[in-house]
Amino acid sequence: MELLAHLEESSPSKSAEQKWSSLKEATYKAASEILGFHTYKYKDWFDDQNTEAQALLDEMHSTHLAWINDKNNTSKKSVYSRDRFQRERSQSYFDSGNSI
Repeated sequence: MELLAHLEESSPSKSAEQKWSSLKEATYKAASEILGFHTYKYKDWFDDQNTEAQALLDEMHSTHLAWINDKNNTSKKSVYSRDRFQRERSQSYFDSGNSI
């Protein structure tokens, strides 16, 4: 092992910390050269090459954007007005000094 050969020739003037540091570096270098590094490749939950599924997702996205941008949708207005009413009601409840 050429990588660890210089460790045997360590001089007595080296401190224990320097010896440990050189051992750590030599071990890391030997392991990386011999074993290499493991790279992770996670499989996507969705196959990007599936054009049919991508078309469905694009359609769903565009319909959702159209729904968001539709200012005349009565069901959406009722939901938002009901939510606003609930927020105002709870705010007035807490403003009057009540607590949960």
